[in-house]
Amino acid sequence: MKNSHKNSYAIKVEHLSKYFYLSKERSSSVRDYIINFFKLTKKKKFTALDDISFTVKHGESLGIIGPNGSGKSTLLKILSGIYHPSKGSLKTKGRVISFLELGVGFNEELTGRENIYLNGILIGMRRDYITEHFIKIVEYSGIDKQFLDTPLKYYSSGMKLRLAFAVAIHAEAEIYIMDEVLAVGDSQFQEKCKTSFESIIAAGKTILIVSHNMSYIGQFCSKVLLIENGSIKNFGNPNDIIFQYSTKHNRNRSKYVKNVGLTNATGKLQKIYSVDDVINIEFEVSSIVINKNYYLGLSIKGPNDNTVFDAHMLIDNCKPINKKKYSLTILNHHLRQGSYSIDVTICKGSLTKRVEFIRSAAEFEIIKTIHSAYRGVIDMTYNWR
Repeated sequence: MKNSHKNSYAIKVEHLSKYFYLSKERSSSVRDYIINFFKLTKKKKFTALDDISFTVKHGESLGIIGPNGSGKSTLLKILSGIYHPSKGSLKTKGRVISFLELGVGFNEELTGRENIYLNGILIGMRRDYITEHFIKIVEYSGIDKQFLDTPLKYYSSGMKLRLAFAVAIHAEAEIYIMDEVLAVGDSQFQEKCKTSFESIIAAGKTILIVSHNMSYIGQFCSKVLLIENGSIKNFGNPNDIIFQYSTKHNRNRSKYVKNVGLTNATGKLQKIYSVDDVINIEFEVSSIVINKNYYLGLSIKGPNDNTVFDAHMLIDNCKPINKKKYSLTILNHHLRQGSYSIDVTICKGSLTKRVEFIRSAAEFEIIKTIHSAYRGVIDMTYNWR
């Protein structure tokens, strides 16, 4: 019985479309709005989502990625019951909790304590359940108890978001829908959020995450849905789809270097690595730099845009001399969890004479390591004595 539940769907979307009708008429008053509403003016039809179909099984975690304006947030709002689809159908099995607009329903004049109860009740929690979990909610938020009886209007924006997230994460549900919530709070609070997600996934719950952070998508999601211009472009393996998306939307163009990419030890294109994986950085150079005293530099930038690795080569020294494809193989990178990018520099004559710089020519992710909660970028091998 348990296995049949796991194999059944938690969310089923079939041929779903969402349209908005845009009017050029502006309403500055209720009277204008009523008049414009009944006017026979033609409104422009905007298709936010076009014939979307996919299924998420119980216990799966789905990442939804795509450029800004592609329809990701509109889809989440339909799944959360905020919008209704214009066409198609949506089915869910189990209680849904949404992390779309954290803190919606908060009252600035009420205290933090009162807002915990208010927000909890608004998202479907019973009062006795809130009372039972009240201390856990406060401790999770990291807000000092002396502020609990202070009106919310005196809270910082970060305190409000942490409080709202703490309330929502303690709600009981089968399906969790999240939109960029891992950007809430400082790094310490974000680590706490990640631990909560791991617990939710381990408990067999269903999660939908929208994020531009490919590290989070790669770490938490068993499947990825790529949406562009309101349509599904791909659905399936996270590593393949993240690579496809990142490669397509890397807009850097170079006169000297092209096709910068990453592969694993077997030569397969890869975007997500563990601490033990071999990383190959591959690229092609234009014939105009061959035998003309050009240097090529590769820099790896860490999560805070700090350089963690830098290497240069004189292109003329590579054998055979006239080849166009090159690679840099990193055998032991020791990088900790996070998002990394590769900058490319072209110099002529010496390393001080830069003729071209390509920022974020390629990007990759390092998934969770045993020391990922620690600070720093490098996961060194060490012994205590």
